[in-house]
Amino acid sequence: MWAIFIVLITIAALFYFDIISPQKYLSEQCIFSPNIYCEDFSVKKTDSNNYVLLLKLKNNLEKPIIPVQVRIYDTGNNEYLCDNDGLEIYCPYQSVGENWTTLPDPSNETLIPTKALEKWNPGMSCKLKLQGCNKETIKGSKEDITVELIFRRVSGNYNHSIKGRVYANVQ
Repeated sequence: MWAIFIVLITIAALFYFDIISPQKYLSEQCIFSPNIYCEDFSVKKTDSNNYVLLLKLKNNLEKPIIPVQVRIYDTGNNEYLCDNDGLEIYCPYQSVGENWTTLPDPSNETLIPTKALEKWNPGMSCKLKLQGCNKETIKGSKEDITVELIFRRVSGNYNHSIKGRVYANVQ
């Protein structure tokens, strides 16, 4: 009986002092619907209360869309804000390689302000860059972010939304 009690206290202490943390063993992931496929992602800390979220998304819908807005939420489903002009969309984004998140924003792709984006064609990959996202993060920890992409079809009048989840190491 005492041996079981000591083992349980030891395990609890290891979890409490973050020696054993389930977060360390969970893999990074970016999951959206099959209609908007997440090809790659990155979360980079810029200062103590801000970070940049980079997403490389592919439009797998049958028709072109126009991104209207991107919202982000924490694990409690509380929305938090990025800079008003913090969303940049690079379409089409054709740069390849493992370091696409560290490369300067490409000059051969077009930076399109969200309001001016005429269409995001099916099969096209775009880089979405959300800057100045106001949330305290710790470099090296994992961040769980829900991303809501609000869009409308080129021929439509109504907004639609697709939610995705990014679980990533903060760089």
